[in-house]
Amino acid sequence: DGAVKYPSLNKVLLKFEKIERVLLKVHEIFDSFDVDQSGGIDLNELATAMVKMGHECTEQEVQELFDQANVDGKAEKGSGQQVLDKREFMLCLAIGHVIGIIPQIASADSRAAVAEPATVKSVDPADKHLGDDVLEGSSREIHDVMQLIVETYLIFDPSGSGIIQKSDLPKTCDKLGKKGEGGRNPLLSEDRWKEMDWD
Repeated sequence: DGAVKYPSLNKVLLKFEKIERVLLKVHEIFDSFDVDQSGGIDLNELATAMVKMGHECTEQEVQELFDQANVDGKAEKGSGQQVLDKREFMLCLAIGHVIGIIPQIASADSRAAVAEPATVKSVDPADKHLGDDVLEGSSREIHDVMQLIVETYLIFDPSGSGIIQKSDLPKTCDKLGKKGEGGRNPLLSEDRWKEMDWD
């Protein structure tokens, strides 16, 4: 029928162990890219990270990706430099996955479609093309979890507008038949919403 099929929430729940394992791995990868150990990835560190993950971007492409992922716009203490925290780095990976610019976490089909990239001047040639080593052998799992995250997001944003409205959640959850104790949905608690709406 041509309709896109998204995973059920039950499928997502069954994959929580894998999701948690991959998210912990992404935290370790974040730490390896945070060369100065500041707790945030700055623009130059992101440029180097992108090359290590197989995509040599122009400075403009790195800046655009950085700006899209830098949701809170917070600056690093001391230097005043803009940085991505761990959640924003995860968003950066998700964006890179969706638009297919990170070959190491792209599907086999999209890897073949990635164009020959331009170079970033600020990256040391010794840092180039470390391939899956930089992802510590987790590229396939990271790809699978990124895909699951995107598909799960689209359960709640079926139009693909990029925004999940709090007022739409009850309808979606009712449609999915997810109820907690007392008929209330645990996905809709104020604490859960605050956790999800972190910007």
